[in-house]
Parts: sequence; C-alpha cells; structure tokens
Amino acid sequence: MSRIDMQKHIGGVVSVHVDKVADYEAMGYTVYKEPEDTKPYNELISDAAQVDEINTQDSIMQAIHNLSPDDFSKSTGKPNVKAIENVLGFDITAKQRNDAWSAYQDALEEH
Repeated sequence: MSRIDMQKHIGGVVSVHVDKVADYEAMGYTVYKEPEDTKPYNELISDAAQVDEINTQDSIMQAIHNLSPDDFSKSTGKPNVKAIENVLGFDITAKQRNDAWSAYQDALEEH
C-alpha cells in the first residue's frame, strides 16, 4: 500500500494513503520534506501548551477524516468523541472535538 508523508506548517508528520492526498491538501497539508537545518529546542517551541493543542487538533482532524459514517451522531451530525478516541488511542474532550470538527469543515469548504 503506497503512502506519502504529509504535514501542516506547524504540525506533526502524517502518513497518508496516496488516495487521500488530495483530501489532506484540501485541509492545508503539504508533502513532508526534511528540514535543511535545525534550530535549538528552545528556539523551536515558544509555548509548549499551544503547540500541543495545535498538534492535538490536527490529530483529531485526521481521525475525523478516517471515520466511517457510523461514527457520526445521527442527531447532531458530529463525529462521536469515543470513535475519535478509538482512532487516536487517547482521550479528548467534547470541546476539542467541536473545535477540530469546525476546523475540518472550514478546511473542506475552502477547497
């Protein structure tokens, strides 16, 4: 199965099946390239909590993209928190789901 590494401008690297590349590009991802030079750790992260939240939202958006239609609420249309948690392997809040869901929908509307 062919996969491509993709990344948001400040997010983690995600391995994406080639059939999903266009979908991820629509969400603002680009093909990952190794950095040419690296900065010291203290110059890379100015606010660790902010970086963690951004990475978590990106992870939640990726999980949402990979959910099946059965993983969405029939009444609200939102993805179920437990379904996202099952994909991620860690707990999230409903607020985190809502924020990521809103960003996911915005990304799809932009393209």
